[in-house]
Amino acid sequence: MSTADVKKIAASGETISRLALAGFSTANFGKSVFWSAADTFCLVFATDTLGIEPTIAGSIILLTIVWDAVSDPLAGTMIDRVQWLHKRYGTLIAVSAPVSAILLLLTFATQFLPVPARGLCFAASLLGFRTAFTLIDIPENALFSRIARTKGHRIFGAAIRKLMATFAAVSISMSTGWIFAETAPFTEGTRIFIGVCVFAPIGVLAIYCGTKSIGKWDRAISTTVTRRRIGFASLKPTHPAFGLTIHVLLVSLGMSLFMAALVYYARFILGDNAWFASAMTTLLIAQTAGIFLWGYLATRWTTTLALMLATCLASFSCIFFLAPPSSEVLIFSCCVFGVSAGGLNSLRWALAPTAIDQAEEILGYRDEAATMALLSLSIKSAIGLASVFLGMALSASGYESGAVADEAQSMTFRLAVA
Repeated sequence: MSTADVKKIAASGETISRLALAGFSTANFGKSVFWSAADTFCLVFATDTLGIEPTIAGSIILLTIVWDAVSDPLAGTMIDRVQWLHKRYGTLIAVSAPVSAILLLLTFATQFLPVPARGLCFAASLLGFRTAFTLIDIPENALFSRIARTKGHRIFGAAIRKLMATFAAVSISMSTGWIFAETAPFTEGTRIFIGVCVFAPIGVLAIYCGTKSIGKWDRAISTTVTRRRIGFASLKPTHPAFGLTIHVLLVSLGMSLFMAALVYYARFILGDNAWFASAMTTLLIAQTAGIFLWGYLATRWTTTLALMLATCLASFSCIFFLAPPSSEVLIFSCCVFGVSAGGLNSLRWALAPTAIDQAEEILGYRDEAATMALLSLSIKSAIGLASVFLGMALSASGYESGAVADEAQSMTFRLAVA
């Protein structure tokens, strides 16, 4: 597409179709396949397969996510400053996808190395994966803020993107029924590696198809790129994205801790690995319903009000940790949390492009990649903190791989997480 064509489309006010937005959302499916696999398996792989002490394992994951979080605004600022990158988000995404897949596979292949090298190689591979994933995540989120120009498109696009992410997470959670089964062939670590070998190519293909589906829209929306210095204006309280960034940080911390605790609640508290797959599937199905519910309410009211109500509802999921442990409490909490998570996960991405537009009017330049990077930083920082908190809770309760908690250990773990 020529520069004249790009300017013509931008000047005409033409908007992307909802069909193209839906096609673009398949890239988010691929991203979520990578992220869900790492999020679901890394900690339990480190503790139960590599034999790393839980607090140390949680700290390793925290350090890799800290780097991931720190690199997000750096990558976002670089993308906003470099004109060539700013107009080729799709190319950057397509190149980074297979690199991320290979590094994720190497992370879980560390079990086949000599024992002394496993921990260090696990940390290095995971660090490489996080870095490559950043170069998918930031431009893909920024591209969404560029192509979704109306409130209706933003709510619809954010909902479909989150729906695709939910499908990816459901796929990963359903695989845990076999991966965590005590009677399945191979060791648990080998089963995790086999699962990732299946999911990684699917993720790459989905990302490639998603970026290709939007065609001209990767370059068609002209943006103002005048910034020539590294700065993080979105961190200032006067920036339209500041409040959303803080909200995303706090909510993501609670969400990450809740979801990370599920696997240990099933195997350590209930003593039945199968409940994790059931709980995750229930949570994600409820989240699917929540995406449509909160999306509808956002179109009827305001996006901000719908997001606030979803946040309030999520607080009721604390019964999961405070009530006497049972499978019924687990499933009920996952239903409540899942419905609210549908709004928390989708509406914040619907609000982000609006904040970027408002900032462009105020500041005179468009820092779409940098702002999206700060939101990703908030999410990843929360995930890292959740891993540390969970590792500390496991250590405090005397967790041992394969053991079931007694009453005192159960109470210690649940109160520590709460």
